[in-house]
Amino acid sequence: NTDVRDPVALPVRRIAVSLNDGRHYSLPAFVRVTIVAINDPPGIRFDGTRRNGTRIAKLGAMETAVADTVVVEDPDSDRLQSASIEMIAGNVDGYFSVNIAGTNVSFISGDSGLKIELVGLDDVSTYQRILRSLDFANLSTIGTRMIRLQVVDEDGEASPPSYVDVNVIKT
Repeated sequence: NTDVRDPVALPVRRIAVSLNDGRHYSLPAFVRVTIVAINDPPGIRFDGTRRNGTRIAKLGAMETAVADTVVVEDPDSDRLQSASIEMIAGNVDGYFSVNIAGTNVSFISGDSGLKIELVGLDDVSTYQRILRSLDFANLSTIGTRMIRLQVVDEDGEASPPSYVDVNVIKT
């Protein structure tokens, strides 16, 4: 099927089928098919993969956690309603910071400062810009940390989680 018409605007398609016995074609038989659009989830990727590899952060310093390598996308929606950022591995005393200035997005920080919920209907590109601004301050020990990122589109469909490893070193 190469029909690319909008399934919401034109959900019913008529398909004609005819047979050929080598000499003649049969009269066409018709069938009606109803096309139902499904919501594709948004996604987060880093340079083509869902895992960013390792970033380096200095102990006690505020460091960019994902930078320009993060790409946020949604194949069937231009808007997202939320995102979550959470430190899921590593014994950490620290906090996250994001820049939400000039957006419709607000954030709620968890008790530890290592979980942020971004909430507010805004463009996919705005959420991408916010996630690219993610900074991480590690105030405790050296070692590897893992950050989980996830976005939710305006229809409530969540992306698969994406991960960033951060290797904290002494300065």
